[in-house]
Amino acid sequence: MMNRKQQALLSQLQEDIGYALEDAVVGQVMRPSLVGRLKRTAQSILYKHNIRKSQIDVQQQGSGFVVQITLPPQGPIVQTVRLRFG
Repeated sequence: MMNRKQQALLSQLQEDIGYALEDAVVGQVMRPSLVGRLKRTAQSILYKHNIRKSQIDVQQQGSGFVVQITLPPQGPIVQTVRLRFG
């Protein structure tokens, strides 16, 4: 479950990447090099948000593209909470 700060970051990230990808390819002639352009554009936005080691998969579907981004876990994950009362 994400806290509000994480949700806000993810929402901002989705918006930034969406606009950047549209600007990068909408209206361009369909060619294989657009796959690389989409990957680089998404990666640059992720780097601006200090997110490294994400997986970016771009596939052409008809006259458009599907971009799937898998983010790495951010920071250590809490696994245990111990309480002591005295």
